[in-house]
Parts: sequence; C-alpha cells; structure tokens
Amino acid sequence: MAILLGILSSLAAFSATALFIHWLMSLASESYVEGQKRIEAYNFDRSAAVDSTSLAAIAARFGLAFLPLNERLRDSNLLGVGQMLANWEHNLIRAGLRSTMTAEQFLGVCQVAATVGGLLCWLLTQAFGMSLVGGFLLGFPIGGVIGFSIPVAGLSSAADDRVAVIEKRLPFAIEFMLLAMEASAALPQAMAVYRDLMAGDPLADEFAAVLTDVDRGLSQVNALKAMGERLDSDAMTAFLLAVTIGLDTGQPVKEVLQTQADATRRQRFQNAEEVAKTAGTRAIFPLFIVVLGILMLVLGPMAIKIIQGDLL
Repeated sequence: MAILLGILSSLAAFSATALFIHWLMSLASESYVEGQKRIEAYNFDRSAAVDSTSLAAIAARFGLAFLPLNERLRDSNLLGVGQMLANWEHNLIRAGLRSTMTAEQFLGVCQVAATVGGLLCWLLTQAFGMSLVGGFLLGFPIGGVIGFSIPVAGLSSAADDRVAVIEKRLPFAIEFMLLAMEASAALPQAMAVYRDLMAGDPLADEFAAVLTDVDRGLSQVNALKAMGERLDSDAMTAFLLAVTIGLDTGQPVKEVLQTQADATRRQRFQNAEEVAKTAGTRAIFPLFIVVLGILMLVLGPMAIKIIQGDLL
C-alpha cells in the first residue's frame, strides 16, 4: 500500500510539474507572438544589414517574449524602469545595436539572464547541501542580481569600446575628408566617399546616418548635432561643434577641417609623448612579477629543504 501511495504521489507531482511547464511555455509563446506584432511599431532602420546569427540578434529574439510586459513596466515607470530604459536606449545607440533590439527587448534579455543566473546559483547551493527552500531563498536572489548585471555591463562596455574606436578613427577621417574636399567635394560628398570606402567602420556608419538624415530633409547642422548626441563623446563633440559653427557662420568647411586636422595631429603627438613618459612606470609591475617568479623558482626549493631540515 505504501509503495502504491508513493507511486501515485510521484505521478501527481510529475503531472503538476508537466502542467506548470506547459502553462509557462504556452504563456511565453503567446507573449512572443504579441511581441512580434508590437515590434513593428518601433523605429528600426529596416535597410540595415543585421547578422541573424549574431549574439545580439539572438538576444533580441529572446527579448521579444518579454516585450509586452516590459512596455507595461515602462508606461507605469515602476521602480524607475522608464528612466533605466531611456539610459539603455542611449547605450544601444552608442553601441550600434539599436537596429537590432529596443531597450524593452534588452530588459527581456536581462530578465532571462537573471532567471538563468538565479537557477544556477540555486543549484550550486544544492551542491553544498542546503535545503531546497533555503537554497532558493538565498541562491536565487544572488544569482538573479549577478545574471541581470552581466548584460548591462556588457552593453556599457560595448558602447564605450565602439565610441573609443570612433575617436581613434576620427583623425584619419578628418584628413581623408580634407583630401576629398581639396578635390572639390563638398562636406556631404566627402562623408559619402569615406562611408563607401570604409564599409564596416563604425565612424563610416555614423556618417551614413548623418547622410540619411540629410536626405530626409534635416539640415547638415542638425544632422551633425544629432550625431554628437548619439555618440556622447568629448572628442566628437569638439569636432562637430567646430564644423557646425563653420557651417553657421559661412566659414569654408575646408579651413575648419584643416584646423581640426592640425589639432588632432598635435593631440596624437601629445598622447604618444605621455605614453612614452609613463612606459617605464607601467613596466615596473610586470618586471616585479617576473623577478618575484625567478626568486620563488630559485629560493623555493631551498626554503622547502630548510623546512624539512635537510640543510640544517
């Protein structure tokens, strides 16, 4: 009788778990379909080429299932979600990922990562012998916070890295456009030449966005200002400010670019001198590690023998 009751209870537990999983899958499927419908209302550049196998594209598809829920959270601004999404929107633009996903989708990615991280941490507590409930109450929140933070940190790092590459490419782009303008090209044509010849370069992508804005009827000044707001970079802001002032005052853009090229060239030399001055200081720590390793290699066996009494 006890065996029969055990079998029946196991079957009941298995059935309840299966029904719960089926309900979750059905809910996720319905939410995903609804997310696919709602994503069409967002402002995407449909002409942008997106690799569907990239990590960002895969993450965006996961985020679709959470899109309806996150839109409600955004509209209610619960726990400051609206401001958080606005910050992520800015970082997605800086990272060049806005054509792949929205901030609401990215929040869905964070929610998936938090769930996975919480479950993994809960399983880790079980490996250390904690109870199911105690391990869940302790491990799931900790793992959830860690899992939620990983995509956020990754997005911030991707945005900073892309802006750093753009800043590094800016001096070359200025001299490139200056050469094009010396061949009687206007500023938009010079930007177009750089865009066409430097495909895949993030600065070329930003120039392409500027030219698209100009084609849609935006003035060159406003299009360049929009580029500065997208990137939020001091170096780009200084360059774009000089160009926009030149356009507003009627100063020849060629002269502005010549001045900016000279300034960036001097800045490169100054940066190289600063790196050279600090090279010796920065080399001290690696040398210290090498010397420490050699000392341990030479003196380690002697110390072991002394401890064992072989050299006494």
